[in-house]
Amino acid sequence: MLKQTFLVIRNSLRKSPTLQYPKEKMTMPERFRGRHIFNDSLCIGCSLCAHVCPNNTIVMMERPEQTDPKKIRRPIIDLNRCIFCGYCAEVCPTKCLVMGHGYETAAKDKKELIMDHDILTATPKRPDNYKEVPGWN
Repeated sequence: MLKQTFLVIRNSLRKSPTLQYPKEKMTMPERFRGRHIFNDSLCIGCSLCAHVCPNNTIVMMERPEQTDPKKIRRPIIDLNRCIFCGYCAEVCPTKCLVMGHGYETAAKDKKELIMDHDILTATPKRPDNYKEVPGWN
């Protein structure tokens, strides 16, 4: 009986491990693989990210309005299929595609989780503990 009483007292004095989610955000570890972050100015259109993707999450989009051969092909990422393995970020020779720390991927429609060129090049919100990638602005 005395042992259980001490256990209750000790646990009541500890800080609660539960976060109040919408108000408090979880700090992700440094090596966490979340939503993709894409830097369009560094991309050379090599499509290695699409070739190495194990479940064809990344597809290269042809943009005929571009005249520069390095900017014709750009990735489209379907987060419905992504397993966040990070192979695409590992194989990228210019490090234009990296795994961010974004873990909020809920959407009302599947089409909202398809990251096309406009969504990929938008400036993402990065958490405070995010390490900046060398060569990025």
